[in-house]
Amino acid sequence: MRLIQICLIVLICFLLSVTVYADDNLELTGPEEIYPRETFEIVLVINCADITKIVFDLDMDQENLQLQALWANNPAWVYQPSAYTYVFERSQTAAEDEQIVFRARLWVISSEDGIRAWFKMKNVVLWSGDTSWQIDDILWERMIEGIVSDNSYLTSLQISDAVLSPEFSPYQQSYTATVPHFVAQVSVNAVTMDDGASVTVDSPVLEYGKTSQVTVTVKAEDQSVRVYTIAVTREDSPDRIPSSNCDLEKLEVTDYLLSPQFQPEITEYVLWLPYETTGVQITATPADAMASVTVVGNKGFEAGCDNPIYVTCTAEDGTQKVYRIIAKRAQAYLPQPSETVPMPAATVNGAVYAAEPDIPAWVYVVVAVAAVTGCAAVGILITDRKK
Repeated sequence: MRLIQICLIVLICFLLSVTVYADDNLELTGPEEIYPRETFEIVLVINCADITKIVFDLDMDQENLQLQALWANNPAWVYQPSAYTYVFERSQTAAEDEQIVFRARLWVISSEDGIRAWFKMKNVVLWSGDTSWQIDDILWERMIEGIVSDNSYLTSLQISDAVLSPEFSPYQQSYTATVPHFVAQVSVNAVTMDDGASVTVDSPVLEYGKTSQVTVTVKAEDQSVRVYTIAVTREDSPDRIPSSNCDLEKLEVTDYLLSPQFQPEITEYVLWLPYETTGVQITATPADAMASVTVVGNKGFEAGCDNPIYVTCTAEDGTQKVYRIIAKRAQAYLPQPSETVPMPAATVNGAVYAAEPDIPAWVYVVVAVAAVTGCAAVGILITDRKK
């Protein structure tokens, strides 16, 4: 009797250990959130190298989910489908204990949110060699979340003191408008097509006679962005006197220095350039925002020449000031070979002295001096090259 009790206790402990062991090493996993009309995948993960076969029945929420495909994830497992029972059998030993046995692709049928959808493996039987045992059902479930909108359109766009051109359309993103001279800034009224979208408006201070960009940025729930722009022109004031300021505030040459250093009242400069430079980039900023700047002659420099560059600043009233930069581009450097230049033969007191390539030039100078001064003997003695 005691032996039977011991055997029963051992058997119960064994069955309990196998069940816990299997439950801990078999898991269905999937996305944290699912949405209407969305495709997603569920995978069966096994963390046990001893399990050689898995048999189960599949059950699922058929009102909200549709199974599109189910397949073995890797060569270690072979899928043997039947009418309602799914069989996955290990064909080889995996390199790692953890592996994905199968993947199931599902489609969310429901278009509503707040509904529980589920996927279940039931009547699960595991095999290890010739030994088999059954475990509890394995369930995966999620709540169907609301759809995150990607709608970043406006249904209405208006600005104060002006009418948009062209007429507003949700699909037209660029507009123009003109406001009277007394309007320094416009207010914008923008209504989103989707309640979950947000709007940010950038409306700068307008300057007389100039065009400024007003931007309306719409951000959808999914964080996608659409930008509407309005080029707003403020009319010039009839009482304003045009500016005559034609000074430059800044004059720079990229990668090079002007001589002398720039000052608004100085209009003549020199720019030293290497031979390799045939053009430069000029940055000229007018002191008055209403003035304009033109640059002429900053390309196609000739080597070894003075190349004038003219930077003209034109004031609002038409007054001009011309800044001139003389760009001095260096000549090409051509290194000369180092060699002795042969000199012609010379005749001194009837004796002919021929030039030799290996005789330094100063020797011929001495000979010439001797000939002029009447010291022929000295010249002959030095050269020792009589013919």
